[in-house]
Amino acid sequence: MMSHPVGKSFSEFFETVVLQSEQDIITAQTREYYADFFNPKYFVRADILSSKTLQGVGEKFTVYVIQIELPFTKYTIEKRYNLFFDLYKKIETQYKNLDLQSTTFPAKKIFGSFAQTTIEHRKLHLNKFLHFLSEHYKKEEMVEFLEFLEIKKRLEMMKRNQMYDPIPKFADNAEKFSLDDQQALTYLTLFNKKPKVLSNSFKEFEYFFIEKRPKLSKIAIKKLFYGDDQLNGLIHICGRFDVKSDSHLTCGSGLNLIVKLLDYEYNKEAEFYNQIFGSTNYRDIMCLYFEEHIKGKGFKPCKVAALKLLYIFMNHNPNMSISSILQSEETIQEYETWKTQQSTTSIKAENYNKI
Repeated sequence: MMSHPVGKSFSEFFETVVLQSEQDIITAQTREYYADFFNPKYFVRADILSSKTLQGVGEKFTVYVIQIELPFTKYTIEKRYNLFFDLYKKIETQYKNLDLQSTTFPAKKIFGSFAQTTIEHRKLHLNKFLHFLSEHYKKEEMVEFLEFLEIKKRLEMMKRNQMYDPIPKFADNAEKFSLDDQQALTYLTLFNKKPKVLSNSFKEFEYFFIEKRPKLSKIAIKKLFYGDDQLNGLIHICGRFDVKSDSHLTCGSGLNLIVKLLDYEYNKEAEFYNQIFGSTNYRDIMCLYFEEHIKGKGFKPCKVAALKLLYIFMNHNPNMSISSILQSEETIQEYETWKTQQSTTSIKAENYNKI
């Protein structure tokens, strides 16, 4: 008797329709999760920094260390060649319009995969492959690439540690804030929520600011400097240091962050930032604790930054006496000496440019 092919038909139906439909739903949900990363304002960069060969349980393998840069963070992951190859096959199958041949993806090898020449060859061409995907992932909405870079895992980790919040809590002026404003002010919430990791948070913000170069409104800049009723601004946060350990690492990062916001080389909108910083009232400017950062002959990460900020502030307020900011004669002398050196350096630079 001939058997009825119902079982086979159902199996084919299940594999080709049901499983495929589930996969489509998962892909659609993942694409929705990554929607912001397909926006022109976002960027994803990936570079292979190095490689290392490791000895696992019963096997030897090589991993490639990849550095991923996003608008608001930078991190590294490690991937084996097989994972790169799996990604390549997925992209090749699902994105027919891409000219993957131009990436010259390195072929699999049965023997000699641990030879240094093979590892270096793979590193070079895998890096080109990542660069190619970085250029094309937005147009194709290539979620497989973003998943490979473990971006979702990174974002979830940041959320758990309150280091990433895509919607800052500034409802009173929310309608006035651009996307750049909102992204920058997200960090102000972070600075207030996680005071124990300020140094890392300052670096995250500095990287975001220098790489993305956001154009902030004056309202957002003022809020960034001075905060509001619920949050402290940079002026009230960046001058802090750990009194118990006499550590100046955190305030060094914070004060240097403000210096860069005011620096025309780092910030094309520095004029607005300087105007706002220069108009800081006496009560607020004293929150930067210039005296504590400048005094003493030893090296402190915050010392030069404090001198620079005081110099900028005094230039905006020529009628204010330096003795109203610094109390001790020793600290005042330290500042005056530094100011003279700065003036001499500026004159030499001007003369050199004339020549």
